[in-house]
Amino acid sequence: MSAFNDIDATCVDCAEDFRATVWTAIHAKEDPELKDLMQGGELNLLICPQCGHLFFYESFLLYQDPTEEVIAYVYPELERGNREPLEKMMLQGFEEAQAVFEKDQRLSYKPMIFFGLETLLEFLTGEEEVVEQSDIAQAVCIEAKIPFYSLTPSQARRRNTPRTLPRERLDTASPTRDEVLQGLKKLIDINPMLTLYQDLQKFIQDTPGWTLG
Repeated sequence: MSAFNDIDATCVDCAEDFRATVWTAIHAKEDPELKDLMQGGELNLLICPQCGHLFFYESFLLYQDPTEEVIAYVYPELERGNREPLEKMMLQGFEEAQAVFEKDQRLSYKPMIFFGLETLLEFLTGEEEVVEQSDIAQAVCIEAKIPFYSLTPSQARRRNTPRTLPRERLDTASPTRDEVLQGLKKLIDINPMLTLYQDLQKFIQDTPGWTLG
């Protein structure tokens, strides 16, 4: 769930101290309007009651989007030098929280760490491009009767691929390298504007040992 805290803030312009409310957690599925505020650069913007100066208050933010299989721990940019201990603490806390659930109820993906809200926004923009091109690829495959293999958001992220992979033949097993290359050729011949698929095709061609894994 989303959450906020009341904090003591200091104006970066006139040094006035005042109380303010900042969001510390966003659940994108439950509160999509908060995600919109964040992506629009309006989240945790404070207005000084003394001089009226508008400024961004940077603090820790937990961002969750179960639909996209994303859990993001976003620390202030100044904390980047502490990445190793923070990441260790993050993973340890996550594992402890997951341990209370039955194995079949535990999440299949792990949290990610970011430093500075801008880095999370860049990641989300990249994910939107993956979704858009994957959806187009799936529609092309259905129309052209090209078999395809679907991956969950976290599976595609771990493998650095789009979420829809064209393949040579219909099968329940993971496609082989040659099957994917043949499927990619058919897909790109139909829609050469799918840049993520062009990049994947080149990467697989340049990586003889590539497997979907």
